[in-house]
Amino acid sequence: MKKVVFDIDGVLADFEKAFCKEFGWNNRHLVSLEERYPDKTKEIKEFIHNPSVYANLEFLELGGKMFQFFDNKAFNISLVSARPYYLAQCTWKWVRKHGVTLRTDINLSRADKIIRIEDIKPDFIIDDLLSVVEPVSDELGIPSFLIDHPWNQKDNLAGNIHRIRDFSEFLQIYEQLYS
Repeated sequence: MKKVVFDIDGVLADFEKAFCKEFGWNNRHLVSLEERYPDKTKEIKEFIHNPSVYANLEFLELGGKMFQFFDNKAFNISLVSARPYYLAQCTWKWVRKHGVTLRTDINLSRADKIIRIEDIKPDFIIDDLLSVVEPVSDELGIPSFLIDHPWNQKDNLAGNIHRIRDFSEFLQIYEQLYS
């Protein structure tokens, strides 16, 4: 059976919008939230550890369409996130609320996300972080779909990494690669 790994925040859940509504829309090219607002480190830590933040995140249409695509093709889908494990119940509720099928595995931990992906051995992954897709692509040889965001801009992506801006672009690349 074919397998795919989805990240949650930045792919299915709009954590960025919730964060920016709380702290502002500056420096979105930076991945690190603390680097965006170094004078608000304490407030940012409180925000990112608050379960109600995650319970109310908006569902991202592009990630949702991609998820439905793989679900319709009967892929074994795993959600792998660096969210802390104590957010598991909140995450499961959010996932069900947004129609993500219950046969999906969810892996939450601050532990190394790349090791968890390697253990799953997916055919490819969908993420929004260069710090994940580059080693997965380079070291593990797993093709990656990178959801386009301001914090992941880079001119020269490896051949196994495919930037996705919209669903039609995803379909075109998927058909070229996997048909």
